[in-house]
Amino acid sequence: INRLGMYCDRGMRNLSEGLAKTFELLGRTANKAAVRILVPALDSKNARIAEDSLRVILKRPGQLGKPEILSRLDDMPASWKKILEENPSRLSGTLRNAVLGSDELLFDKATRAAVWLHQYELVPTLLNVLEEADKEQADLTGQTLLELVELLYAELSGDVEASSHRDPEVMCKHVTEGLERSVERFRKHRRREVLETFLLLAKPENETLKGVLSNPHHGAFLVAVDVLLKSPRSGVMGLLLNFLDDPQPPPAALSTISNRVDLKFVSRFLHRIGSPLSPTAARNAKRLRSVAWLKDFEPLLKELDEEAQCGAISLVTHSGIPKLQSFDMVKSVLFEGRPEGRREAAKAIAEFPGSEANTAAIKALDDPDTQVQANIIGHIRDRGIPGILSVLVKKVGSDSPLVREAVRAEMPEFSFKRYVASFDMLDDQARINSGTLVRKIDSQAATLLREEMKSPMRSRRLKSIAIAEAMDIVSQLEDALITLASDSDHLVRLEAMNALGQCHGWMSRQVLENSLSDRSIPVREAAKQALSQRDMQDLNQAGLGRSALDSIPPRLNPPPRRGE
Repeated sequence: INRLGMYCDRGMRNLSEGLAKTFELLGRTANKAAVRILVPALDSKNARIAEDSLRVILKRPGQLGKPEILSRLDDMPASWKKILEENPSRLSGTLRNAVLGSDELLFDKATRAAVWLHQYELVPTLLNVLEEADKEQADLTGQTLLELVELLYAELSGDVEASSHRDPEVMCKHVTEGLERSVERFRKHRRREVLETFLLLAKPENETLKGVLSNPHHGAFLVAVDVLLKSPRSGVMGLLLNFLDDPQPPPAALSTISNRVDLKFVSRFLHRIGSPLSPTAARNAKRLRSVAWLKDFEPLLKELDEEAQCGAISLVTHSGIPKLQSFDMVKSVLFEGRPEGRREAAKAIAEFPGSEANTAAIKALDDPDTQVQANIIGHIRDRGIPGILSVLVKKVGSDSPLVREAVRAEMPEFSFKRYVASFDMLDDQARINSGTLVRKIDSQAATLLREEMKSPMRSRRLKSIAIAEAMDIVSQLEDALITLASDSDHLVRLEAMNALGQCHGWMSRQVLENSLSDRSIPVREAAKQALSQRDMQDLNQAGLGRSALDSIPPRLNPPPRRGE
């Protein structure tokens, strides 16, 4: 074979065809002596001969020559590994024999090859060895079992691409059945790896699993609970959290959820609680009366992402944990959490009464995140904090539309419509005080008042002028007041003159001067007084006193019109 290969390397086509026919014959013949030719060829310096020998040995029935392939595992070239990965089942029997055999070196290579080639069919054999082997061999077997089953779990969950030659669901069913039988024999072998691999694949509804977790006297109960409590494996954590959707979860499962404190599990648990829960999961969450990690939450908080921090706040709502136990956690998220977590905490603080919660709510009003401020504003008046109204009024001047809108929603009694409805029942000082708040809180006040000034009802037009003065927004409505200065009703014109005296525009001054010849004497007097008031304001702004005003000659009243 080597000589033929040498000639083939020199480009001799006929010899190449001869080499191919030779390997075809060696693969087809039932003569076991063929293996004595193929095995040495595995070590040929000619890569083609070595690879063809490998393929023929794998193809031949029986186990002859295949242990030689396994023995070369550590020095195997990449091309060999690719061939074996394409034909993993060809070595199944060899791996099984090596695991059951007495050759320790071959045993070690067989366990590593089993994991590399995803040989899930080997699980029953590993279980048999694990239950009967001495400790040293059992430890390696148990580790191999864990790695192999974890690979199967990764295929099932989509984290690893599934092998094309078999269905992972079918393999899972086959492997789980073998693990169930070994779990029932747990009292005899006491191997923790058996339980951990079983918990990796088992579903909450698995009868064997429920039999273990529902019976504290079961031989595997304590170890199973300990595995659920401590295992870092994703599948075990997933099983534990899936018990939330079980209509009748074993009490041990819910207790274990409450007592796990490792970051990886707590983060997954909080993501689950923070997501929409099924009715069953919501009922089971209410059965959680405590969680161990609440006692030392602050170091954990720094490691949680935003979604997990939101889940921590959601836990307050969904679980049965007493408010007294969860308040410190909510406060920590409110002041030290990430933005989304602080926003949720700002909402949740509404569920906590007392002075400490009041103090936290007031402090959170200064949070740099405006959504946090808005969420606090949404419930802070209900806390009955003295002086909180003045605090909220200051927030109306915030640069954030979000905050301003939250204040307006929280103070609906200071809307323009309510102010107008109650205006006639207020005394002068109350009108001013309430008007000031309405002007700050209701952004539509000026627009709505402008519409009131257009009312066909004289009483409403008169009232709108009084409201403008009480709210101190006369200057904003100068154009509307100029229109009212020519109203058909002299009382409306009279009030318009008084209001225009507080304005500063040149058009309103022109209107006042024109009104000195109004057909109504009271209107003319009001216009005169308004002009004097404006002159005084102009002098004061210029830094001149009353003496300068006295030096101005009096304005001549226009002659009265006929009939007045």
